[in-house]
Amino acid sequence: MAIYAPAPLGAESAGRAPAAQNNPIERLGPCMLHAPAPLPLWGEIHNALAETGETIRPEEMAAFALVRRTKDGALKAALAGELVLEALHVSHLWTDAAYRGRGLASELLSVAEARGRSEGAKRIHLETRSETARRFYEKRGFRICGEMKNYLGPQSLYFMEKALD
Repeated sequence: MAIYAPAPLGAESAGRAPAAQNNPIERLGPCMLHAPAPLPLWGEIHNALAETGETIRPEEMAAFALVRRTKDGALKAALAGELVLEALHVSHLWTDAAYRGRGLASELLSVAEARGRSEGAKRIHLETRSETARRFYEKRGFRICGEMKNYLGPQSLYFMEKALD
C-alpha cells in the first residue's frame, strides 16, 4: 500500500522566492511511504546504492547456514550469516530452549569462525540485545565495539566483533 504525504507548501508560503523552472527537484512526484516496503523496492534501492559503491552487491555476499536437527528433522540449533569481503557477519544464532547449555551454540559459532578463516575473513561481527547472549559472546572472545542504549526500552543493542587470526 502506498501512502502519499501531504503536498509540500509552496516556496512562497515558506517565505522564499519561487523555485527556478529548471530545478530537477520540482519535477519529482510526491514523497511516498511504502509500509511494509515490497522486496522489489528494497532491491531497487540496494542496486542504486551499489551503483555508487555505497553498499555490497548480492554477488559479493555469500550467505550460509549451519544447523543441528533431531533425527526426525526438527530444527534444534542454527546459525545464519554472510561472508562479505573480509568479514563474517552472524545474523542469527539460535538454540531451542531444551537444548541450551549443551554446547550447540558454541559449536556452531566455532564452525562459522573456521569457515570464515578458510574464506579469508579477518573478523567476525554480530549484533545482540540480549544480555545473556552478550556474556556468551564475550566468553568466546568477542568485544563490544558499539552500543545503542535504550534500543528497546531499557535494553541496549550491542555491536560485537572478534578478530579471526
